[in-house]
This record gives sequence, C-alpha cells and structure tokens, in this order.
Amino acid sequence: MYTSYSYYYETFRGSQLAPDQWPAAAREAEAYIDLLTCQRLREGSPVTDEVRMAVCAVAEVVGRYRAARASRADGLKSVSNDGYSESYADDAATSAQFSADKLAAADLYLPRSSPLRYAGV
Repeated sequence: MYTSYSYYYETFRGSQLAPDQWPAAAREAEAYIDLLTCQRLREGSPVTDEVRMAVCAVAEVVGRYRAARASRADGLKSVSNDGYSESYADDAATSAQFSADKLAAADLYLPRSSPLRYAGV
C-alpha cells in the first residue's frame, strides 16, 4: 500500500472514512493512481507525500460514492411517499460524476504536469 490509515487520519487529516472502510477505499484509490501514473509507482518510482495525499483524496471520493450507492436500491431513480419525493441520478450520470470527482481529487495533489503522469515516451 502507498499509505496507511494513520497517515490518512493524522497527516491528511481525513475524517470521512472509518478504519474499517479504509482498506477497500484505499485499494481502489491506489489502483486509480496507478492508472494515472502509468504504473510508474509499481515499477519503482518513489512514493512521495504528493502520491500519499492523492491516494487519501481519491479514497475519500471512493468512500463517499460507495456510501451513496449503498443507500439507494439498485436502479431506483425516485421515491415518493405521501407528498415527499426524492430523485436520484441514474447510474450513467453517477458513474460519469464519480470519474470526474476522482480525477479532480487526484489533480489536486498530482497535477497533470507531474512527471509521474506523463504518458509519453
């Protein structure tokens, strides 16, 4: 792992993820960071504080979307009960927003100008 829950809580000052939510969210966040960095971290590039912060930021986004998805039934678009109604985004819109939010979180700490994100030769 590129970072730990103690780093998330003490250095990043995160509070959105509980210790039991951290491993799954961090694993997904690290996979996303690996995708953005063209696997350079797995191939031996040093894991810097910027990388750790990016993992923490993306993990929070992952945790937030997992919680939102768990709170509604699959395929449910709206609920109405005695004059009270709620509408939800469909899966395609939610997926697109999830991707945009992960990218924005990663961009904050690992900007697109970072050598780790350079996709060229």
